[in-house]
Amino acid sequence: MRKRIPQPASVVAAAVVVASLAVRIYFALRCSALPEYSDMGYYNDVALTPGFPTTLPPAYPLFLRAVYAIFGVRNYAAVFVVQSVLSSLTVYLMYRVARTVGTNAAGIAAAAIAAVYPNFILYNLTTLTETWSLLILLALFAVLAASVPETRRSILAVMLLVLGFLFKPVMLFFLPGAWLAVRKKAVFAAAAAVLFVPLALYEVFIGETFFRAASTFHKAYHDPTPGAAAPDDSSQAEEGDERLPGAPYLRTGWRYVVDQRARALERIHEKSTILVSRGWDQWVLRPIAGEGKWTRFLMDYAYVPVMVLGFVGMARRYGPRNRMIALPAIGYVLLVLVFSIFKFRYRLLLEPVLVVYAALLLFPPKRESAVLPRS
Repeated sequence: MRKRIPQPASVVAAAVVVASLAVRIYFALRCSALPEYSDMGYYNDVALTPGFPTTLPPAYPLFLRAVYAIFGVRNYAAVFVVQSVLSSLTVYLMYRVARTVGTNAAGIAAAAIAAVYPNFILYNLTTLTETWSLLILLALFAVLAASVPETRRSILAVMLLVLGFLFKPVMLFFLPGAWLAVRKKAVFAAAAAVLFVPLALYEVFIGETFFRAASTFHKAYHDPTPGAAAPDDSSQAEEGDERLPGAPYLRTGWRYVVDQRARALERIHEKSTILVSRGWDQWVLRPIAGEGKWTRFLMDYAYVPVMVLGFVGMARRYGPRNRMIALPAIGYVLLVLVFSIFKFRYRLLLEPVLVVYAALLLFPPKRESAVLPRS
């Protein structure tokens, strides 16, 4: 039997993925920042607390607990290395997705951008959910773009969204767009009901994800300025009462939107500016990235070319071959802007889509020549 000779594009893609892994392992082993501030310290504390995590989405604390059980408590270097390996898998999936919806050249370009994109590297050096979120998101896009039976596609997509929810609940906002992207919409809806309803009931009665989501919605609109009309039944929460039920947050947040529509629109506009502006998560990443002049410049402006090329590529290359990645991303952005606070870490989940569309813009699919009928 003849051996299959690897195609040049596959060899180049493999080289890009290996290079991305080498870069990530290098930074993981050199990183000396301790992820014990911001939400990172909270994730560590929950991971090291006995019992099943309920105060945070459980998947990431359980991941940290597993790493610490194998490599030692608070062995951050081990966490960074494991996450670097996962991040290199994200680079590979970036290649697969861009190649499927475009060309081999677009796949290699997308993987090459992802391999060196600072945000995709530095979050691996934290104890935050971003590495897992990006991996699950690219796996979702790979499933939506793959040539698989439609029933299997719908079920796998819902399973990945459930997994993403267990790491980062805001990933639930990808669900409506994913539903629009699949053909077996009834199967997708049924799978979502079967898998999400028990999970939602658990979170409402035992976990605190519902409370955190309701609180986030409230914070997105509640005006804390002096003289503003403060919500009566959530004033306790402003003083840090973590036991207030989620319903008052939803009620007062919605009342703010209804009563002060103009100001609510201003809030949405303020959040939307993050999509089209330079910047990065300095509070979390600056101790990791360092204070060098060129490092700050790179982090300030790395998003700009990805944003510009990505949005232009989405406008020019959107079509049936790639709508399955555009629709979930568009739905995610719209829902986050309306129902949540919005910050650079939330923008990160849009950036893989922009990378793919940037690659499609730079290396567009060749147009098929029309077949003329013979006379």
